[in-house]
Amino acid sequence: MSPFNVEIRRRLWATVLEMALQSSLDSGMPPLISSDDYDTLAPKNIDDSEIMEDSEIGPKAKPNTTFTQTSIQIILLRSLLKRLAIARLLNHFRSKPSYEDVLRLSSEVSDLLRDTTVSLQNFQSQKTSSKPSVFHNNLIQLSIRRFLLSLHLPYSVKARKDPHFYFSRKVCLEQALIISTPQRDEDFTRILSLGGGMFREIMTLGAFALCLELITQLEEDNANLSIDRNNAQRKPYRDAIQQVIDLAEERLRLGETNIKGYLFLSMALGQINAMENGVIPEEGIYKAAMQSSTKGYEILTSHLAWRNNGSYSEHSAPQGQDGEVRPSGASNGILGDLPSINNVDFSFDELASWLCPITDEIPWASLEDFNPTFQV
Repeated sequence: MSPFNVEIRRRLWATVLEMALQSSLDSGMPPLISSDDYDTLAPKNIDDSEIMEDSEIGPKAKPNTTFTQTSIQIILLRSLLKRLAIARLLNHFRSKPSYEDVLRLSSEVSDLLRDTTVSLQNFQSQKTSSKPSVFHNNLIQLSIRRFLLSLHLPYSVKARKDPHFYFSRKVCLEQALIISTPQRDEDFTRILSLGGGMFREIMTLGAFALCLELITQLEEDNANLSIDRNNAQRKPYRDAIQQVIDLAEERLRLGETNIKGYLFLSMALGQINAMENGVIPEEGIYKAAMQSSTKGYEILTSHLAWRNNGSYSEHSAPQGQDGEVRPSGASNGILGDLPSINNVDFSFDELASWLCPITDEIPWASLEDFNPTFQV
């Protein structure tokens, strides 16, 4: 086999491994691949231009301290086995890990993540034209940190009553904040607005982890009579949640038809604002639900009107908040065109106990005045 084909197959296999791993976490199913199923080596740290299809001798790999077009793939491969272990631990139906196993895996992945961060910083400091972009950094952070968040989230929920799991609460807060507030990059924002899979679910999950933390903090501060004193400390978390809500609204404007994430996040933030202002939490939840469901209804009906019109023009086509008209075709995210957006659902069962408590204090009767008929 020629050196060119060898290298291409190694790159393709590394891509398959990463996609299989990420889809395992997205679907909640055990990984379809284990480390015993293959013996393929990692791609060489070389640029595309260094190898040709008719090459008879393969190029020598550059040091890992030199950034190439393959460096990002190699960086992700370094942590793949540990992330694979996390996915198997989380999704195997017979898996009952001890908390010590969770802490061990978390420590190993955290060490790899620190090494990755150092490598990216070193690449940036090099006096070369080829450097990792902001998109590269955001993608790596999301691809690795989501495993730490998913690993610790069940124990972070338990930490509300059992301080033995406080470390998981701290880890979840850190990962959720970083995931929910990526560095500004137009291309990455675009993929978060239109992408499915991890680009849709992890942002929502990260925001819910932040909501859980804020509600827990407010309950603790209320018991200590220190809610007002700690408002400034909570502001970055509120801003991050609002940023994800704005993203969820933008996804609706760009063709998303599942309003659940947008609605529930708005309700959670409504509860947080009510608790900070000394208002009955149920009242804040109710108002946020009314506002977000009304806005979501208006967005969906605008899509329906445009679709029923049957004609495309810059004046009638649905637009994002930036006023950009969506192109026609399968890649635009319009209603039925992106199965990954329309068919992926989000489970709120894990967090339902602390979000939206059902009490008689909510004026449910007034909901009769709000009667949208969703016929999309």
